[in-house]
Amino acid sequence: MNTLLSAALLVALLSHLMFFAIAKADWHDYYAIDRVDYPIEIDPQVGGLTAMKDGRLALTVMHGDVVIYDPESETWDVFASGLHMPLGIVEEKPGQFLVIQKPELTRLIDTDSDGKADQYQTVYDDFGMTGNYHEFAFGPVVDTEGNIFVALNVASNFNGVFEYIRGENSDLCPPKGKMQQWHDFENGNRGIGRT
Repeated sequence: MNTLLSAALLVALLSHLMFFAIAKADWHDYYAIDRVDYPIEIDPQVGGLTAMKDGRLALTVMHGDVVIYDPESETWDVFASGLHMPLGIVEEKPGQFLVIQKPELTRLIDTDSDGKADQYQTVYDDFGMTGNYHEFAFGPVVDTEGNIFVALNVASNFNGVFEYIRGENSDLCPPKGKMQQWHDFENGNRGIGRT
């Protein structure tokens, strides 16, 4: 048998074996589901979640808090509260997060390293609100160049976005620049992410 034919048969055989190995694999082979109990005072309606660089998880909850879960000690701590429907969070550096709330993009900073946000800085709030309950804000996502992306949802009842108040649906905030339209969604978005 010639070398080319032998190589082709070997590739076909290996492909066949790999296909059956993958087909037999189950998601349980790659992921585990663990129950994480939370205290009754923590709202279980998670709006945003980020894995922190130190292995802890930071969550935004619909009630308006940012809470941090430590899987090592299985403890929960409130980092910030009083936010308006926060639906996304990104850790910028230890003790500092970007959080998107319904009315604004906010930077939360723990200035004295006590595990609680001492400063709430408005990063951007010019997209406005009409009071329509459905005008959610999603994100933020930060790219490798420091651009911050947020996505604004449309109003309910197919009313679209009230551009004279709210602007466009999805915005990009360069690190040292002005917010600008990045994408216009037809029917509202389902969140935003980066791969």
